[in-house]
Amino acid sequence: MTQLQPGEKRPLSDFISGPRLRVQITHDLPQADVSVFGLDGDRQLRDDRYFVFYNQLVSPGREVTLHLDGSRATFDLDLAALPPGIERLVFVISHDSAPMSRLGQLRLSVQDPQGAERATVVLGGGEDAGVDEIAV
Repeated sequence: MTQLQPGEKRPLSDFISGPRLRVQITHDLPQADVSVFGLDGDRQLRDDRYFVFYNQLVSPGREVTLHLDGSRATFDLDLAALPPGIERLVFVISHDSAPMSRLGQLRLSVQDPQGAERATVVLGGGEDAGVDEIAV
């Protein structure tokens, strides 16, 4: 398992051999929302169906599926099944009323499809973030 540093960029192929993987985000901010945006080459959300969050847990072809369990959000991903226009997935945590400075820790884990951890990155709370949200 590889421990990544905040801001470090590595190809997924360093950790995962195929197009299927799991991304798990854990946090300690009660009632925070974790979501993912499927963005195009211009880094724009062109299709709202690829905004997966608590009220839309699955993308149209089940390429992205979200499972929520308290302070843990698990995304099952099939990158090969994403439409050609989606070039980037951006994971976001936000809160309707609390500032991100109340977030003590956020942990993102890249896992194989069975849940074996391959890489992690840990962020401290608000000092690493903007006021309203954190994007990973």
